[in-house]
Amino acid sequence: MSGTDGALLNEITRVIHLNNRELAELLGISRRTMQRVIAHESDLSGPNFAKMARAVHPKNPELAARVAQRAGTTLEALGLVSPSPQSPSPPPVAPPVVEQPKPAPPHPRLADSVVDAAADVMDLAPRAIRPALRAAFRRAGELGLSIDMLCGALEDAEPTKPASG
Repeated sequence: MSGTDGALLNEITRVIHLNNRELAELLGISRRTMQRVIAHESDLSGPNFAKMARAVHPKNPELAARVAQRAGTTLEALGLVSPSPQSPSPPPVAPPVVEQPKPAPPHPRLADSVVDAAADVMDLAPRAIRPALRAAFRRAGELGLSIDMLCGALEDAEPTKPASG
């Protein structure tokens, strides 16, 4: 039992005028268990605190509310007080939209590296292959193809044969 629980337990016993044996009876636990609780060798459960909140409420509603909170509940949930009429709650506020920063455009030299790789394979000058790559990648983007998807499709595809005429 924490020091806070010990102080709360002392306050409860003062308000409802019970000794440890009587409190054990109220909670439905043995005297030995109550002794272990007092000696900080054991803890009381939420339902035990709910029982104490019910016992305390007629004499000290504020204390009963704290005890109910320790039990993980409220006086309303325990049926000790009527729920207070609530004004209509305001509509939920949408969380602010946090725009993700756009990535910085790639350095032009990175694109040159890709163009150079294609130019080497085609045995062409980079300036000759650049427009073809630009058109191919633009079309892939319009189709929603990622680079991985495009590479996979190109590897799986049979080379097309020129139409004989």
